[in-house]
Amino acid sequence: MTKARKLVDALGGARNIIELEPCIMRIRATVRDPKRVDEDAIRETEPLAVVCSGQFVQIIVGPEADDLVEAMDKTVAETAAQCESSHPGD
Repeated sequence: MTKARKLVDALGGARNIIELEPCIMRIRATVRDPKRVDEDAIRETEPLAVVCSGQFVQIIVGPEADDLVEAMDKTVAETAAQCESSHPGD
């Protein structure tokens, strides 16, 4: 499993993620339900730090932030496409 996939899962899955944004050396995530965020699973990806505050999660990862957010966005999009193809018309 890729680091991007692990982070998406740790943030509660693709459907729990509202927005992902790279910001210098961090990933800024906005989630629907903060209770679904698994901070321990995020820490297993060895970030420099994790800060959770309500619906907002910041994961400090260093210079790989842009690349990780790009990969995470693709993972979220792929998950959404799979859900749509399994439930057409929903």
